[in-house]
Amino acid sequence: VAYRRALSDAGARRGSLLHECELLIRLAESEYLAGDPARRSTGVAAARLADHLGDRGLLVRAALAGSRQIDAATTRVDSERVALLRRALEIATTPSDQARVLAVLASELVASPDHGERRKLSDTAVALARASGDALTLHQVLAARFSAIQAPDTLHERLSNTCEDLALVAGLDDLRSRWGALSNRSMASLEAGDDAESER
Repeated sequence: VAYRRALSDAGARRGSLLHECELLIRLAESEYLAGDPARRSTGVAAARLADHLGDRGLLVRAALAGSRQIDAATTRVDSERVALLRRALEIATTPSDQARVLAVLASELVASPDHGERRKLSDTAVALARASGDALTLHQVLAARFSAIQAPDTLHERLSNTCEDLALVAGLDDLRSRWGALSNRSMASLEAGDDAESER
């Protein structure tokens, strides 16, 4: 509510476009945390504005702001979101940003029949996340990877990934990250028939 009010006030005052873009990004992030589906349209609007302004940092943040990260679209590919993520990937400069954009892009393509592309994108994201040395980035990449490579023949790998992710989030002061890691671990354990682990 506060960010929506600030956007309205900024429009009334003819505030700077950079300020408006920042507010849109923060609104998309808050909508994501609240589970509000409006995060998608807000994130797209923020990314379009950031691209118009030529601000690389804002474009990457905007492209990631409304992302599903853990839960992926399973019925159709959102071509507009995918295009924005590919655009963000073109201008991302740090291994951490590149890794997170690649991971979310792979997740956004879950409904695509091209499993090979998703696998390649996710593998590259993991390599870049490890190179970045940032634990939060690696967690976000591993969390998104679960759905991106989900298939019967990747169960062993996903069990390994979720085990690593649990160790990562244990050192993070972030309840949402811990929930994400535990959720993926539970699903992988259920697939493996390990009921005790899935209820941990």
